[in-house]
Amino acid sequence: MKKNRLTKEQKNARYKKRVAVFIAALMALSIVGFIGIGSFGDNGQAQTQNIEYNEFTFENHNGLWRLDLTGTSFFFQSPPTAVDTIQVPASAKEILDAQKVYISKDPSEQIDLTGMTLFYRTLFLTKGVQSFESCLSEIGCADLPVISCEEETAIVARISEGSKITVENNCVVLSAPNELSRTRLAERLAYELLGVIQNE
Repeated sequence: MKKNRLTKEQKNARYKKRVAVFIAALMALSIVGFIGIGSFGDNGQAQTQNIEYNEFTFENHNGLWRLDLTGTSFFFQSPPTAVDTIQVPASAKEILDAQKVYISKDPSEQIDLTGMTLFYRTLFLTKGVQSFESCLSEIGCADLPVISCEEETAIVARISEGSKITVENNCVVLSAPNELSRTRLAERLAYELLGVIQNE
């Protein structure tokens, strides 16, 4: 009697395990199918979308726009057509034509400069320009250099209600309410520096 009950429990446990494995496999196949549908067309070939802008070719890769320029690939979240209405001061490009450009912020503002610093470091490297992360104030700055717009050249990120690019002394200031808006400003400025979008 005891032996039969144990066998039923084992069978029940095996059944539950098989059902769990089946459900897990079904979910995994659903995810793979979803990714496959997103990446491939009806004929099974990878889908890519290209746009031409001022004689520059942008290729969409998994939602990012790639621009190949001087042997370097630049990846943007927004194509130039999505940001070309953002105004860039005429002096911004001239100000940033320096041997060293800092990427800076006020430490009291909760802004993560990591992505922006890496993005601009790649861009400036192609122009032979050094770039470093920095702060506008000593308090809360850790080990980063402290700079001033009167003496050093910098791209400064600020939090503000609206989104705009301005110039303050030797600094080009990207003022935005959130990271998404700030990224759009950073990419618009990058398009200007790369010559993709020109101020008229």
